[in-house]
Amino acid sequence: MHQAPEEQSKDIATPPENLAATNLRTAENPNVEPELLRQLAVSDDTAVREAVAANPNTPTEVLLKLAETCPQQFLSNPVFSLLLLENPNFVADIPYYALINLLKQPELPDFFLVSAANHANPEILYLVAKHPNTSDRALEEMVRRNPKDTPLGLSIIKRENVSERVLSLLVEYSAIAVRLSLAKNPATSANILAKLAIVREANPNFQQEIYLKLAKNPHTPIQVIWGLLKKCDRKIKQTISQRADLPISIIVELAGDFQMHATNSLAENLAIGADVLMELANHPELRVRQMVVRHPNVPQSLLDKAVTIGELRQYVAENPSTPADLLVELVEDGEEEVLKAIATNPSATASVLESVAKTHSQDILIAQHPNATTKLLQQILWRLAMDERLSVRKYVAKHPQTPTEILIVWVRKRPELRLFIAQNPNISLEIIEQLAGDASAKVREALAYNPITPGYILEKFAKDAQIAVRQAVASNPKTSANILEFLAQDWQCSTFVAQNPNTPALVLEYLMRSSGFNWLLLAHPNTSLPMQHKLLCMLGTSGIESERIYAAKHPHTPVEMLMQLTSDRNLEIQDAALRTIEKRDRSFES
Repeated sequence: MHQAPEEQSKDIATPPENLAATNLRTAENPNVEPELLRQLAVSDDTAVREAVAANPNTPTEVLLKLAETCPQQFLSNPVFSLLLLENPNFVADIPYYALINLLKQPELPDFFLVSAANHANPEILYLVAKHPNTSDRALEEMVRRNPKDTPLGLSIIKRENVSERVLSLLVEYSAIAVRLSLAKNPATSANILAKLAIVREANPNFQQEIYLKLAKNPHTPIQVIWGLLKKCDRKIKQTISQRADLPISIIVELAGDFQMHATNSLAENLAIGADVLMELANHPELRVRQMVVRHPNVPQSLLDKAVTIGELRQYVAENPSTPADLLVELVEDGEEEVLKAIATNPSATASVLESVAKTHSQDILIAQHPNATTKLLQQILWRLAMDERLSVRKYVAKHPQTPTEILIVWVRKRPELRLFIAQNPNISLEIIEQLAGDASAKVREALAYNPITPGYILEKFAKDAQIAVRQAVASNPKTSANILEFLAQDWQCSTFVAQNPNTPALVLEYLMRSSGFNWLLLAHPNTSLPMQHKLLCMLGTSGIESERIYAAKHPHTPVEMLMQLTSDRNLEIQDAALRTIEKRDRSFES
């Protein structure tokens, strides 16, 4: 006698090879009894469970259980939309992980997303905010209902083609971090930026941060920039002075401002062209003309003229575009401020610096200038060594070009200078050996940090009674592997050894067996790939979420660990692990 599929599935005499096909046909039958579908819902056969999830006759509670593993079939079930009509809170009844998987499906109906937008769980809301099919209506509802949810607001503004209506609501309702993100985003429209400028923040520090972001954003309208100028804040003005779209009216306003005049910020804006500077060359405001002649883009003809005008000479001397012959001419001026401007001018040549050096007034500035010749430096350092001021002698003691003869005398006769001599990166072996026996731990510490200190001295310092000296040896990038291996056993030095770029892999492996070095070892250039894998697996199984997130994002985390993290209870960690896997797949394909 012929049996129906439902009867075969219940009949214990049905052969196993026929049972799977029979169960599938039964699960697909829209007229099958709900009780039988309930039994088939726990089948080991994935195809059978998927068929049950798609069957309109399946009981609701069974559908909800299947939604997690069969999301596509659940969504395609004809009763899906009816369930939501019957029960407006139906989405809230869907189990958490099932709802998570449903919201990850690429095609979702608007009515479902609108209902999910009212969910109480923030993680659900973040997924709704990220879904490409989410309507403006749902986004607006979420913004109004969750005004202080910063991650939600940030998720919304990262969407493509967010409507101005939604963004306006974020400006009005969202937390400060969301408004800050909007203010600095170059993709934010001029209308939204203008609205951000008139929002009043309760915290004055946050208000200033909004203004600063708006001042820097290239799309902020000029009328808004004018409003920001009236805030009388130096940082805001300085930020505005660096914009590439400044009209002449704002340039004049900033040039005449005493704070901006002192900081020389307009002269650092290379977007101000020669044509604008020519137009402002004869401006009645002196500070505007001074800004013109100190700007690198000023035409040569204006510099030639300005060098004859007393109020402009210092500013010509500051200009890195001023040619050497004009600078030499300005040296003859003899004014302190003009000489100082020349000595700090990055374009001053060696011959120009020699001319300034003859005045004996800017020796320290010339000693710091990169264009000063060795001969000129030696001459100036001898002169500075005779200075009675301790601050000047300290500077000479640390200078790498200071003649050895000066330092040898000071080591013997000037104990207050030994600490600074020990920091000199060019001291002789004779001086190092004398300082190595100094009674002051500060002197020994400075010498232990010095990369020029030879290995046998560092080896001696590695056994120094003072912790700071041993730690300095552990930090010295020239310390040998043998010494670092010795210091790794000193718990007071091991952290410094873990950060030393010269520490070999074997010593790093020794440190890995202790706790507290994971982050340092992962960042170390000598950490091997297998060792990185071990460290990342330790972080990936940590009870601390920040460590699991780090492992989920790291490019070298083993695939097995990443797969495990895709099932983490934290949604952010799941997403990070999935993105890392996807990046690897793309890299492998290319």
